[in-house]
Amino acid sequence: MQKLKPFPDKDYSASGNYDQDFTGEPIAKVGFRFAAALTGTSVTVRDDAAFRLLGTIEVVQAEQSLIRMRGASWRLLSAIQSGSFDAYAAPTTTPVLATAIVDLPALLPGAMINAADKKASLRGTFGALADYAATPPSAVAGKLRGFVETSENDATKGFWRPRFVENALVLGNSDLNSQKFTFEQDTVVPAIMIQVFDGSTVSRVDTIARKIRVDHVGDNGAEELHRLTWGQLKSYLSKRFTPEDAARAVGCVMIPLIDRRNPHVNNARIFKAGESLTINYDCTATIEEDLGTAVTADGTTDLGIATVLGFQRVKGTGDTETAQQRVIGVVPASAPMSRTARRKLARAQRVGAE
Repeated sequence: MQKLKPFPDKDYSASGNYDQDFTGEPIAKVGFRFAAALTGTSVTVRDDAAFRLLGTIEVVQAEQSLIRMRGASWRLLSAIQSGSFDAYAAPTTTPVLATAIVDLPALLPGAMINAADKKASLRGTFGALADYAATPPSAVAGKLRGFVETSENDATKGFWRPRFVENALVLGNSDLNSQKFTFEQDTVVPAIMIQVFDGSTVSRVDTIARKIRVDHVGDNGAEELHRLTWGQLKSYLSKRFTPEDAARAVGCVMIPLIDRRNPHVNNARIFKAGESLTINYDCTATIEEDLGTAVTADGTTDLGIATVLGFQRVKGTGDTETAQQRVIGVVPASAPMSRTARRKLARAQRVGAE
C-alpha cells in the first residue's frame, strides 16, 4: 500500500541548517512545502524567491547525496513532471509559499530510495534574507515541511537509486562553454535539465545561451546526442505546459536522453563507468527573434546550471559496496526483443513514464 508520510518539520532560520530524517519505508516520491510569513516590505523580489530561502536541497542516505538540487530546480522539475507549476507565492509582503514533488519512478520505473534499509535525510542550509529580494524583508517566520510517498515495490528484488547531480558553469562570450559530468559507476540517464542565469539581474533568462550541444564521450570518442538552438529546446519543453506555465519556465529547458537500444531501462541512455556527458553552451550565435534582446555572457556571474537526472542499479536492499550492480548491460541494436520488451518500447514516452 502506498502511504504519505512526513519528515519532521523545521523552523526557518536565516543561513541555518536543516537535517530531517525519514525511515521505515521505501520512497517513491519526495516533496516539501515551505510556508512563511514576512515582516516588512521587500523590493525587487528575485526569481524563485521562496525557493531561494531553502538553499540547495539534498536527499542523503548513508552520507551519500542521492539528490542535490537548488530550490529552483526542485520547482522546475516538479512542474515539468506534472505538466503545471505547483502553488507558489513570493509577494513583497506576505505570505510566502513554495511546494515541489519529485516523482522518481516517473523518470525511471522501479526507482526508489530504500529508507526501509537506512534512513533518508532531507538536508540543506536555509538561504539568507537577501536571497529573497534586493531589499529583503526584516524577518521570515515559517516552516519547512518535507514528506514522501512510499513505494510498493519490493526492494529485495533490486531497484534504481537516484543520483541527481547539479553543477554550475560560468558562461563567457564564446561558442565553447563546455561543462563535463564524468560517471564513476554505470548510470542510466533519462534526461538532463538546463537553466541559464543572468548574474546582473539574478534571474533565469532565454537571452544568453543561443545553442546547446550534448555529447556522450566514451572509449570510442565523442558521440553527438543533441544539437539545437535554445528556442528549439524551449519549444520542445513548452509542449508540456499551458502558455502561462511555459512563460514561468523562462531560462529552462529539459533534454530527454532516449536510446531505443535500451528498452530494459525504459529507453534511457546508459553511461558506463569512466564515460562522460558534455554540455556545450554557444553564447555567440544569433539570438532567435522572439526571445528578446541578446545579452552578452559576462564570463563572471552569468551561469549555466545543468542537472543530470541519473540512476544507478542496486541488487538488493543494502547500501554496501557488494549491493551495487556496477555494470549495466547494453542491448545490441540487432538483438531480438521479447514481446514484453516490444510492449514496453511501444509505451515508452519522452521523459520516463508519466
